[in-house]
Amino acid sequence: MTHTPKVFLIVYDRASKKLVTFREFDYASRDEAQKERFKIELEAAHSGSKIEAVILVANSEEELKSSHSGYFQNVTTIVTSTSSTPTI
Repeated sequence: MTHTPKVFLIVYDRASKKLVTFREFDYASRDEAQKERFKIELEAAHSGSKIEAVILVANSEEELKSSHSGYFQNVTTIVTSTSSTPTI
C-alpha cells in the first residue's frame, strides 16, 4: 500500500519558543501551503516578528513530531488555522 505524504505548515515563535500554527495539507495542496508560508513570512518581516514559518513533508504527524521534535517540545498553546492567517 502506497502512503501519500502530508504537508505541514508550522509557524514557530522563536522569541516565546511556542508553536503558533500547525496546519496539515494534502500533498496535492502543497502549493497552497507554500503560498500561506510566504504570506506569513512577509507579514512577519513587516512587523518585525521573530517567527519561523516552515513547510515540512512527512507520512504522518507522529513521524513529523519525531523528526522535528524541537518545534513541539515547549508547546503550551497551539492555534490551528484552517481558514485564516494568524495575526503576527
